[in-house]
Amino acid sequence: MAHTGFRRVKDLGVLPLHAVLQILKRMPEPAVRASFAAAGAAVKLGYPAPGNYARRTVRDFARVLGRDDPRAMYGETVDKVMRVAATYVQLLRGGGERVAASVRLAPQAEEICERLRRDTGHALFVIPHCTGSVLSAAGFGRRYPAVLLMRESRDPRRSALTRTYLERLGPELCYARSTDASTVTRRILQAVRRREFVVGTTDLIRKTADTLPARMFGQEVWLPAWPARFSARLRMPIVPAYVTVDREGITMRFEEPYLEDDPSACTQRWASVFEDNFRRYPTDWAFQFDKRWSKVLAIAAGTRPRSPVE
Repeated sequence: MAHTGFRRVKDLGVLPLHAVLQILKRMPEPAVRASFAAAGAAVKLGYPAPGNYARRTVRDFARVLGRDDPRAMYGETVDKVMRVAATYVQLLRGGGERVAASVRLAPQAEEICERLRRDTGHALFVIPHCTGSVLSAAGFGRRYPAVLLMRESRDPRRSALTRTYLERLGPELCYARSTDASTVTRRILQAVRRREFVVGTTDLIRKTADTLPARMFGQEVWLPAWPARFSARLRMPIVPAYVTVDREGITMRFEEPYLEDDPSACTQRWASVFEDNFRRYPTDWAFQFDKRWSKVLAIAAGTRPRSPVE
């Protein structure tokens, strides 16, 4: 089966998913849990289906990690997706306040934030596309003043619908795709003056004029250059972040802040932290199914000939 691309899958699935969530928000909580449990069971049953692209990706990832349980990894990934989907029902019912109750900061993450508020007042949090990344903003934004840089879909329908969910979360949003670069830059400058945190997802690997090379999983990938640029210019410490999901809720994990003037070295530092977390918490990284990342994993696993990933 040909891979249509992770973005394309999201574009095709968002409207049906929204319709399902609208129905579920009117149902009692036990029925919601049962519905997602049944959906998860059905997705797991599809693991051996011919042409299951997700299965091939998980098998490659397991091989890279030296694990021999790809089916268990697949099942755990599905379970986390279903838990997060159920939390979106809570977002529709009660807004960000209800979701915030399920978000917690790891002890080290809380200590880092308190230290940053005391010492600099601002920082740039870089985060990959984890299953719980978007929803974690509801909890983070209620603890600390924050601006979220969101790269919305090119598909206008998905973009408009996604905004109806994002704007329930609570923190201020800056839409990076539909906003001109100068306006985004001004908003980041304001964040520094106002002693706010800036949060952006940065694990999109597509070679453009504004990317830098880094090594991940033994290969060269091209990552966004803007975090290094803003960090050096504004003296904004970079904080690599990661989000995990378990039965208790959503946990935000932060690594030690740093300043690094060399753009390549700066980018490689957060890229290396991302890879460490991908290896430690592989079933929380939703973007492993992106076509470019899937190719990286396949080459790293030795199941695909080495070629440039752009």
